[in-house]
Amino acid sequence: MNVARLALRRTVLASRVIRQPTLSVHQAARAVHSTPAAHQATVRNDTDLTSEDATGGQTSAYLEGAKVTPADLAFSARLNLKFKDPQTLPLVLTDISYRSNKTPNNRRHCWLGRRVIDLYAGEYFYVKYPNVPANALGNLHDIHFSSYALGVIGKELGLPFVMRWTPSDNEGKNLGLNIALGRTVQAIVGAIYEEQGADAAKRFVHAFLLSRAFDLSTALKLDNPKILLTLLTRQKNLEHPVARLLKETGRLSNSPVFIVGMFSGVRKIGEGFGSSLKMAETRACKDALIRYYMKEIKDFELPSDAASTVGPEHRISFFPARKSPAAEEVTEA
Repeated sequence: MNVARLALRRTVLASRVIRQPTLSVHQAARAVHSTPAAHQATVRNDTDLTSEDATGGQTSAYLEGAKVTPADLAFSARLNLKFKDPQTLPLVLTDISYRSNKTPNNRRHCWLGRRVIDLYAGEYFYVKYPNVPANALGNLHDIHFSSYALGVIGKELGLPFVMRWTPSDNEGKNLGLNIALGRTVQAIVGAIYEEQGADAAKRFVHAFLLSRAFDLSTALKLDNPKILLTLLTRQKNLEHPVARLLKETGRLSNSPVFIVGMFSGVRKIGEGFGSSLKMAETRACKDALIRYYMKEIKDFELPSDAASTVGPEHRISFFPARKSPAAEEVTEA
């Protein structure tokens, strides 16, 4: 009998638990705000610890994002990147814009890589184009190795699929992406220079950045070609340039064409065409200047090649090598 009453009481209690109404959204909010002070203090402490961990040096979010993904491995294998530290690859692929600068990024490697690119690209242009003036060399470098131009190269290398960055609201998405890609290319060069040395960084720059065609005409500012050509012939002790009409057609029509050649003595130094003699003469002067400045050396040795081909300074000696006494005895025998 007592057992039956006990079972009945358990059934009634279970039914009361099941029929207990659920809290609405407003009731739940009131219940949260009515939490005891000790419990609220505990919740705030947990939040503070989470925020401190999120802004620390080695954060859990960064460690999760710093893992080398299969895409990162494929990218490094395609470019033959071999870093000693496994964290170097995800570090250089993290732009300074990623997560509002709260995580380690490639800022330092980018700073170093920019200087390395300037060095090797500068000596390459300096030796390859001996007649180009200094301001044109600077323009050529800015056109092909600015952050935006390097970003175009980064797209060809596949960087958009592996780079970690956050777009900015103040600039266009494409512009911001190209600049971030350019910074990442610089960071890769800086990391190679830091871990593998100058020779490895130089090989990377020549293989991926300097193995392209460069248009010098975009870097030369030829606003006054006749004056520049006159000064150039005086500087080189050449005969004064003379314009000669080579061909013409339709002089009395609505669309005449004149072909003018620029001569220094008997040697033709430039040629141009136009709808008037003045236009053809101006273009011929520009062509003569471009031919002179675009003269390039095919086979040349860079200043940085001397150490690798000749050897370090302390090992070079111009005294004849002296044989040891044992070697002299063997030679005499």
